[in-house]
Order: sequence, then structure tokens, then C-alpha cells
Amino acid sequence: MSKGEFPSLLKHLDANIPGDLELHLIADNYPNYKHPKVKAWLASDRRFHLHFTAGPRYKSNEFSGARSRCWRRLESSSQASG
Repeated sequence: MSKGEFPSLLKHLDANIPGDLELHLIADNYPNYKHPKVKAWLASDRRFHLHFTAGPRYKSNEFSGARSRCWRRLESSSQASG
């Protein structure tokens, strides 16, 4: 993903996902995701949470754990609202 694509993706998500929802994004350690402009934008919008993988060896476990936490949150919030 190029330097311009990631900020465009964040802006697209921000514009198209309801503002009352928090967004958790899982990313590798690609430098563009840690660019000062990206960090500043993320800091200005507290509903975005970026989670970085530890490295190739750990990606599978990290992703599985994050996916499980997301599903548990979704299930508990849907039960609370249902």
C-alpha cells in the first residue's frame, strides 16, 4: 500500500462507517502505517485503533487472538442491544 493509499482508506472508512462505532484495524509493521501524518490523523480521531502484528512468525496467533476478541465484543454488544 502506498503512502497515499492508507490515509485514503482511513478517510473512506471514517466517512462510510457510522461515527458511533469504534474501528480496530490490524496491520503489519509497514512504515507507511506509522508515518507522522498518519499518526497525527489517528490521534485526532479516537475511534480508530491500530493494532500491529509482531512479525511473520506471530502473525497467525496475533490475528487469531484479535479476531476472537472482536467476535466476543460483537456478540456481547448485539446481545446487550437485542
